[in-house]
Amino acid sequence: MIRRLSCAFVFIFCLGGCGEQDAPGTNLRTLQLGDGSEITHPWDEAGPLPASNDWVSVEVAGYLLSENTDGEGFSWTWTFTLGLKNPDIELVAVSDVSDIVAARLVAPGQGVFNDGKWLAQSRSIPVSGFHLPWLFQDGENVRILRFSIAARQGETRILYQPVVFTHAGKKSLLSIARGEIEGI
Repeated sequence: MIRRLSCAFVFIFCLGGCGEQDAPGTNLRTLQLGDGSEITHPWDEAGPLPASNDWVSVEVAGYLLSENTDGEGFSWTWTFTLGLKNPDIELVAVSDVSDIVAARLVAPGQGVFNDGKWLAQSRSIPVSGFHLPWLFQDGENVRILRFSIAARQGETRILYQPVVFTHAGKKSLLSIARGEIEGI
């Protein structure tokens, strides 16, 4: 029997401070959301930079790939950390807005505020063509995450964070999920 670690693969998209939006080599890319609207986001040669505004900065927008407790298959869990610049933030929600219908990943009130950070994880999502069809598609895929942020005074902000999945990266993930890679 192949024994796999319960957390077979961890991907951390970006850490705070890994890029400045006006640094040399930075450019803006226009991305289309699932509803047809467009956003622009700064990129450099490594990909999209961490999103930030006057309230928060995205420090982690990544995922955990873990073996199911019954040993049958794997699950995908989005994981997030925001650095807080505004102490009055009380609610954060996260949705994947890449497709026609937005998928709620984290509901308002689901995350935890701790030491100037907001931390949250999505529910576990089965790794399957039905639940994560984009993971099984050929080519590169960009998922666009929308952070909806509310402060005590009733003000709100929206922040978008693109996450890039290369074709090779997706193939590796699926190889892990199929048990083709041992000892990860």
